[in-house]
Amino acid sequence: SSDLAISGGKSKEDLGVLPLMLSGGFGGMSLWLIVFPVDCVKSRIQVMSMSGKQAGFMKTFATIIRNEGIFTLYSGLKPTLIRAFPANGALFVAYEYSRKIGRA
Repeated sequence: SSDLAISGGKSKEDLGVLPLMLSGGFGGMSLWLIVFPVDCVKSRIQVMSMSGKQAGFMKTFATIIRNEGIFTLYSGLKPTLIRAFPANGALFVAYEYSRKIGRA
């Protein structure tokens, strides 16, 4: 069935808080690892638009890479990942348990 989880053939309804928290935490961290460079460029565009120097996404992206290097796109990632794990883990647990309550 599609409700079976990989861990031991249990359904996801039978998973406890820890597996749900870990799933949400790692899922949230994975999301931010992928999205963070795009968010960095978006933030740069927003700041530039306040001074009337707005450029498009690709131009801003290329300027950042050329002038500051690729790692600039990940500046500030560490606190975001530290926050993402517990926040997304708790959200995942709350979502799954609220679904259980809704079905009862």
